Amino acid sequence: LGATCPLCLSRRSVGWRLVKMLAPYKLRAVLLVLASSLAVAFAMVPPLTYKMIADRVLEGGMHQELPKWVGLMLGASLLEGVFRFSTSWINAWLGAAVVGDLRSSLHAQTQRLRMSYHNRHESGELIGRIMHDSGELQHFIVDGLPYFLVNILSSISIAVILILLNWKLALMVFFPVP
Repeated sequence: LGATCPLCLSRRSVGWRLVKMLAPYKLRAVLLVLASSLAVAFAMVPPLTYKMIADRVLEGGMHQELPKWVGLMLGASLLEGVFRFSTSWINAWLGAAVVGDLRSSLHAQTQRLRMSYHNRHESGELIGRIMHDSGELQHFIVDGLPYFLVNILSSISIAVILILLNWKLALMVFFPVP
């Protein structure tokens, strides 16, 4: 709405603006990160139970442990689903709330503009731009941010598990990654 070119803004300043918009919803944002972290943690359990089933039940002959490992795997999968649903719900609510606040503040800002600005710009163009740009922000908050967060947490979790299982093999796996 102003004279500032959107491409001229630094990414850091845009990021800080987003953080400031999330500030009134700190608790929900923390819950979002916590639910995402727990979903990733529970997603890491089934591969480890596969390992335990292969090592202890199939190779070790401890067939009486099979129900325990299968139950752990099913429980972890169920909890992962609960936390993924919670993440989606909190994320959708957070995206709608932030975009609602943004649209309200943009509406208030357009009310403060001089009449000469409104004479030079069509109202449909202004409304379309506000709706489109805020919709893009909502798309980023609902789809982009959680995807980024979950992938970062998953990569770190997988790296830690690989290092704990066999650090030499993990280094060989990580070497070609960069």
